[in-house]
Amino acid sequence: MSWDAAPLAIDAIRYPTPRLEKYEFADQPLSVFTGDFDIVTTFRVPATAPSGPRKLAGKLRYQACDHRMCLPPRTLEFQLPIEVR
Repeated sequence: MSWDAAPLAIDAIRYPTPRLEKYEFADQPLSVFTGDFDIVTTFRVPATAPSGPRKLAGKLRYQACDHRMCLPPRTLEFQLPIEVR
């Protein structure tokens, strides 16, 4: 995950604990996230940040797999509306 967070600053991005799973197509177990999970980003508002509505742009790169194969990696772009006070 990546952010174009200006005017905010990113303090941390926390991912869930991955699980090692063995798939038919791989010699070694793969580190994966399964089911529903949260990726949590904590932001900080610098003193110099202007007040008002903003949109933070982000990107999530992921790869979907099942026990037979993995699809090509994809990138999901999104925007998050915020209010800087």
